[in-house]
Amino acid sequence: MVLFLCACGADRQWQDQRTALSAAIGDCIQREAVAIAPKPVDLETATEVILARCNSHLWAEERAYIDRFPGNPAYAQEQFREMAAVRADQARREIALARTS
Repeated sequence: MVLFLCACGADRQWQDQRTALSAAIGDCIQREAVAIAPKPVDLETATEVILARCNSHLWAEERAYIDRFPGNPAYAQEQFREMAAVRADQARREIALARTS
């Protein structure tokens, strides 16, 4: 029973950390999209710039995935690779939104 409760607490801590990281990344992407939207660059270049500027947040998210799955680095990398694709799509949407607003 105690082991089960510890596992639940660890999952809750992981969810809290993930939520905080996700919010920080979303804020960074939105802020940088507004900054780069008026510049005369194509969408993919703008996306890469945003991801580069938010790299410290993205790295923290990657580190959290690696720490969450220490015995299975391949799984953690796969999870992060999927998340990186989601973040790139998010950056593209934010740029498009900023350019049309």
